Amino acid sequence: MAKRIFLFILAAVVAFTVVGGAACDGTNQALADYKAVAILPLQDYATARGQSNFKTKNWARILYYVEGGTAAINETATKANVATARDKA
Repeated sequence: MAKRIFLFILAAVVAFTVVGGAACDGTNQALADYKAVAILPLQDYATARGQSNFKTKNWARILYYVEGGTAAINETATKANVATARDKA
């Protein structure tokens, strides 16, 4: 259940990033797309590990870092900063 909620929230964040950037000029749209692509490995990491392989506390820690990384990526203003935030996450 928590996994589904997490994936839904993460998908909503990615969709919001892409759709929200659509109203911007081409440069900002490219940045929004770059952010969306940078977030995908975080989502894939959590999905590949699977909630059933962790105790509740440890799964919550994974979600915390994935959500933190997603937020850090979304807060960046340049592609270089997106890459840095992605690498830290």
